[in-house]
Amino acid sequence: MTKEMSAEPKKPALEPEHAEWLVKNRGDNQIISAKLYRLLKNYPDQLNEFADEIQMLVSVAFSLWRSAFLSDKTGLRVDTTKNAVIFLAEMIQNNAIAYGSERTAKDWTFNYYAANARYRLEALKEKWSDFDMPRLLPPRGQQNPKNRWEYLQEAFCQSVNHFEDVLIAAKKRDKRKR
Repeated sequence: MTKEMSAEPKKPALEPEHAEWLVKNRGDNQIISAKLYRLLKNYPDQLNEFADEIQMLVSVAFSLWRSAFLSDKTGLRVDTTKNAVIFLAEMIQNNAIAYGSERTAKDWTFNYYAANARYRLEALKEKWSDFDMPRLLPPRGQQNPKNRWEYLQEAFCQSVNHFEDVLIAAKKRDKRKR
């Protein structure tokens, strides 16, 4: 076997700018996710009342955390479609999806997770009529993966902050009822 035949395909190098973006933004996501966790632990008596909101916020936390790892996608529709087919084949053939499969199909999986976060945030916006949720998508022409992720992350941060206010008000209301 020749050297060329046995060589592993080269993986693209991690660009320093992307590495810095990943570390900063995953850190931001982890900080607000930890705040959400603290709220859930500090307000146990209110959890059942806000089960839907909790499910949505945890879903957003996970979707943004995961999609950050996949944000170095090309953004080309042809790559997204090709990656969707690759992902589906992997799911059917192996009956499992590991992170490596998600990474291989990042043009599709990033969109999947980002869309999931957006849909959950939109559902929260409908539930919280008193909450002025920030824009979920950047303006047209600025919708690259990192900008999309950052807009969704900002909406997630503000949603968790609003949820804290909701929990505080519910706890006060509950104390008055006793």
